[in-house]
Amino acid sequence: MKKNETLEIEAKLGMFEIYQDKQAFFSTPSPIILPELRGAYRFNNGVTEEQFMTLKSLLFVESEKREIERKKNDTLYPIERAPVKETIDRRTTDGWRCSFLKDAEIPFEILKKTNKKHFNYKRNTPGEYDLRISVNIEEKYPDVENFDFSKIKAGGARHKKRWSYKFRFLTFDFTQTQNETTAGDLELPTYEIELEISDPDMVKNCHHERQRDYLQRFYANIESLLKGASPFGQEALFYEMTKLRQDEAFALEFESKERPLIGDYLAEKSLEDRPGI
Repeated sequence: MKKNETLEIEAKLGMFEIYQDKQAFFSTPSPIILPELRGAYRFNNGVTEEQFMTLKSLLFVESEKREIERKKNDTLYPIERAPVKETIDRRTTDGWRCSFLKDAEIPFEILKKTNKKHFNYKRNTPGEYDLRISVNIEEKYPDVENFDFSKIKAGGARHKKRWSYKFRFLTFDFTQTQNETTAGDLELPTYEIELEISDPDMVKNCHHERQRDYLQRFYANIESLLKGASPFGQEALFYEMTKLRQDEAFALEFESKERPLIGDYLAEKSLEDRPGI
């Protein structure tokens, strides 16, 4: 990769629409891995507002609990809550995305994203969301102030409000998005949930056993998000999280099973820093 390029690995919740002769069809059991057939299906990114608020609240509560625990045991890693960020994204004719803070004239970031691979999972279960994991290369424009802003397209801006929770190499992003019409009006908001490996180098450069553990935690958190977004799974997820925090024996038993949301609640710096780990 070039000096100004970074690797991005992210998972998104949404729904697939598959087309054959312009008619939607679902003909295979759940879950399935969709082939890389461009135009054969469409991924609609997003969840309902209620599911969005439920999962965002769970992350907030979990971050608060972690801070209380850290006062007793400072070897625990924190869950970092970023300030709520409001941005406006505008596209250029040659594929760059210019991201502006509210009321700013110069973008704080100019990016071009190139997708290298999609891993698509269709679940086909009523009430459950599908999943898309994407591997992308993000290229940052090196000189924002000297960018040719005449290339920015008229209209079509995306207004975003984002809440982010970072735990070591994972970042949970909750984004409310409103698209701008050609008349300058804002459409109804959509609600998007993403889980990103925000530090791929950390995963890539560690011991292979730890590498496997990190990837398992990534997938376990994805499954927990999918469960939490399901109306049938929200009550169970709340129960598991509450029980997990209160019962040490249950927590140890839970080690070998799917972990809710953050996932590595028992990871401590003293363990992470041991030689050979």
